[in-house]
Amino acid sequence: MTDNLTKFLDAMRDMDCEPHDPADLIADDVRRYYRLSGDKPTVKKGSYVLREDQDGFACGGFMTMRDGVWHSWHSKSSRKATAEEKAEWAARRDAAKAASEEAERVARERAAVVSLGMWEDAKEDGVQVHPYVMRKGITGEGLRVWTDLDRFEDVLLVPVMRMGAIVGMQKIYQDGEKLFVAGSDMRGGHYWLGSPDGSGVVAIGEGVATCDSVRQATDWPVCVAFNACNLKAVAEMVSKGWPNA
Repeated sequence: MTDNLTKFLDAMRDMDCEPHDPADLIADDVRRYYRLSGDKPTVKKGSYVLREDQDGFACGGFMTMRDGVWHSWHSKSSRKATAEEKAEWAARRDAAKAASEEAERVARERAAVVSLGMWEDAKEDGVQVHPYVMRKGITGEGLRVWTDLDRFEDVLLVPVMRMGAIVGMQKIYQDGEKLFVAGSDMRGGHYWLGSPDGSGVVAIGEGVATCDSVRQATDWPVCVAFNACNLKAVAEMVSKGWPNA
């Protein structure tokens, strides 16, 4: 394994995105999916892309469908580079970034279409008796149930919203496993339990079960941020939209 692959793997471990088998990592500038450490053999919840050039420059990024947050990464040279090299590396980095951003844009658009279709096909009946809802002792307010034909299982759906539109979807399986539709735009993505309009107090939390419990205990409107990495962006959105709450 090259130094760049080792450093890339270390970055993945730091963000809890470690692959089950590090030997599977390939630096070919292609978006690939991989099995996360500790996951089932047939499940690939991780995604990465890594490019490594002959001169030692490398760049890429990775994410998991558990949190939907993309982590960018690039290598650093141990020697001083010339001005020409720096300019070349910067140009190559910018080109790789532009290509990655375009791929992400396409993925986000696809995720929004897929998620909206899932939501329209889902039903409100059966939410209260879904195993996850019953086990957590929550109401399942505003959620729907959708049948995953690949796994022959009814899953709970939590829409990821931005600017009033569905941009992604979280699927909660009966055993508690949570997955986002690939490409879901999580940057500030959220879901409200109750309406914040006119409320003197609003709450923000991570998972929908926690937020549902807070709402039951307080009757406040609660904003689901889905994960810790997204809390700041959601808090800023709430503060801007409801500054007096």
